[in-house]
Amino acid sequence: MHAHESLVRSYFSLLFFSCPLLSYYTEAASPPPRQPSPPHSVISMADQSITKHRMHKCRGCDEPATRRCSACAVPSAWFCSVKCQREVWAFHKFECNKRKSINTAYHLARAVYQDVFPEDPQTCEDYGFTRAFTVQNRSKLLGLYIGLIQYQNVEPKTIHRWRIQGTLIQNIKTTFEKLPRNNRGGYYPWFLQNQWVLDSTQAAPDLRLQLVVRGWQYAGGSASATKEEIDAIKATWPERKRECLAFCSCLLGDWHPSPDQQAWLTFGFCACQEYTESRLALLYKKLMERCSFGKLYAAYASSSLKALFYSKGLKAEFDNIPHLSDILEGSPTMSKSVWDLKQFVVAKAGTLIPPVGVDYGFFNCKDEMERAQLKHVYSQFFQNYEADPIKLHEAAIRGRTFEYIDTLVKLNKKDRKTIQRLVKNPYPLPEFD
Repeated sequence: MHAHESLVRSYFSLLFFSCPLLSYYTEAASPPPRQPSPPHSVISMADQSITKHRMHKCRGCDEPATRRCSACAVPSAWFCSVKCQREVWAFHKFECNKRKSINTAYHLARAVYQDVFPEDPQTCEDYGFTRAFTVQNRSKLLGLYIGLIQYQNVEPKTIHRWRIQGTLIQNIKTTFEKLPRNNRGGYYPWFLQNQWVLDSTQAAPDLRLQLVVRGWQYAGGSASATKEEIDAIKATWPERKRECLAFCSCLLGDWHPSPDQQAWLTFGFCACQEYTESRLALLYKKLMERCSFGKLYAAYASSSLKALFYSKGLKAEFDNIPHLSDILEGSPTMSKSVWDLKQFVVAKAGTLIPPVGVDYGFFNCKDEMERAQLKHVYSQFFQNYEADPIKLHEAAIRGRTFEYIDTLVKLNKKDRKTIQRLVKNPYPLPEFD
């Protein structure tokens, strides 16, 4: 195990967290959602006899397909009808013709149909998710766009035109005002009260300060304290206590750390697959409801969070997250280097620390190309649901990293030789008396 101290970055600099989202709701029956139309259509195959040799499946419904996207270089872009092509257009556009640029309205539409926050930073900037900041506000903003795109059938190209013309806010109002008041759902009234998310000329509320104050109150501080007063008191605290307060403030805002935050490792989120991170965040919130900040901080600083979870009746939920115990029994001062490896691989701007470089082969790389190749292999490993980080750690300390990776990551002959060379490490170390 490798011990290393680390600083926690500000949670409030992070704008993209995964979280459960609210689905759009309207009180009256709405017409079925219509997908944005593609600029070109499917074409019938001239020689239907080709299908005798190979039956293609429709990308929209998996039924037999005899038509192929007319402007597409993707071999598998077969459809049974224009209707099916239209229904998957918000997704197919991203692979259809990669030489064409895609405006941010299509990134927004793809997020709408997936019911997730947009990940593209410029999309978040263009359509208010950056300014919305909190999970609650971003969920409501997404709900507004779900209503606009899925239920009111406004196409991405139209939304793009509105934004470019500076009429996005007015046209959103016009679209919803055409509906009877009871049919507008719950997100439009929220939007009328929070137009600052799309109007940069309006002053936005200090949402970051609100989160800080909520965390401060949980820690026993006064709700009337100013930011300057809070900062002055925090400056006298030990580093671990400040880390714990920042983490609690994050959770109280319905966020959880991303891989770019050190708290993602020290509070055990690295043990999760991406879809289970929210579950761990909810588990911590349950713990916060059952104990004081002082006890939570004391357990964190003494590497005894597991015991605290157990003592508060949360043992079953804690044990249901594989390897969480392994991390928290050493955190925040000790961790197996495999968890640092995972953070380095999945973070957008991961930092390579020496234990990871030695243990997992990055110090063997001759150039950035080899480093990127090795990083990609580990990324594939961590995306595989059958992959076990602890087994990778155990393989590494036995000097058998490649043998374990090779069972889970598909490599061609050339890559196998390269990766086999790169992942060599000095283990197993000779035993000393």
